[in-house]
Amino acid sequence: MKIQLAPLFLIPFFISGCFTRIVKEPVYIPTKCEISMPLRPNFHSNTAQNVKDLLIYTQELENDLRFCINGEVF
Repeated sequence: MKIQLAPLFLIPFFISGCFTRIVKEPVYIPTKCEISMPLRPNFHSNTAQNVKDLLIYTQELENDLRFCINGEVF
């Protein structure tokens, strides 16, 4: 009788290694950002003004990108 009951207790022990654990991980869902792209500056004959306008433009792009990714407002 003991020999017949032993497999009944051992089988669940061996099969328990096949059970999966519940692992909760964050799922990132892509969302569309509703920000319009800023207008690119026109080039002037003044090089210093061109550089200033391009730096302002790139800063606006970086701020918009940060807002879309992290929700940070600058």
